[in-house]
Amino acid sequence: MSNYLIINLAISDLLLGIAVLPFSASYSTFGIWYFGKIFCDIWLSIDVLCSTASIWSLLMIAFDRYIATSYPIHYRHHRHSISLALTNICIA
Repeated sequence: MSNYLIINLAISDLLLGIAVLPFSASYSTFGIWYFGKIFCDIWLSIDVLCSTASIWSLLMIAFDRYIATSYPIHYRHHRHSISLALTNICIA
């Protein structure tokens, strides 16, 4: 189950690097937004979405590893709740 969480983290960070960071670098370098107001709103939404998904993925990876090391016998029962949390991260 941890592999799915790592894949989710990689995808959200990749989208952040492709869709957000180049425009953020342009804005930081030149000090003005050249891409229009509508794209600015879209850019901010994608930034918040990808950053939030990345943070939640890291949180769930930490929780998954905590459960796996603290309760190794009961870990198989908690994998279902982790898959539900991963689904919620993807939907959010």
